[in-house]
Amino acid sequence: MITLAIDPGTTESGWVLWDEETERIIEKGKHLNHDVLNRIVQGLYYDELVVEMFGNYGMGVGATVFESCVWLGRFVQKAMDSGSIAGVEENIHYITRSDVKLTLCGQVAKVNDKIIRMRIIEIYGEPKRKKADDTNPHYNDDEVRITNDMWAALAVAMTHQKQKQHLLYVQQLSDMEKKQ
Repeated sequence: MITLAIDPGTTESGWVLWDEETERIIEKGKHLNHDVLNRIVQGLYYDELVVEMFGNYGMGVGATVFESCVWLGRFVQKAMDSGSIAGVEENIHYITRSDVKLTLCGQVAKVNDKIIRMRIIEIYGEPKRKKADDTNPHYNDDEVRITNDMWAALAVAMTHQKQKQHLLYVQQLSDMEKKQ
């Protein structure tokens, strides 16, 4: 299963194309939102779209949050209209920051972007260093350095994958109980 995960922003968005089977990044980037819209339609094959969703954390928000929300909706609509994921709503998923924190780090309180990044590195190791032969296949160590927005998109993809694995496990347990 190939997942396109996006961390939407006001003018630019980070994204990763994640292969769940091999747990590797196929492609990644941070581009202007209009360019991300074009990539959703052209040149990227994916089975699911996973977007970081905005949650209510009890604090006031500014115009930039609402601008990012508009882009989130545009990305989803473009994917559905383009047929990239066969226009099936079941293949579109929303992951909140709280979901990421709880799934990857086991708690929500006192977890920030740096801790999430450290957790990903704990799971997969460090991305490429300065030496050309020192690569890590999980990150698709091309010339594109992983930025904060790409780390966030990767965390969203990993969270979605782990949530699906958990649901499958629960379903298998339920099926076993029904057979008894």
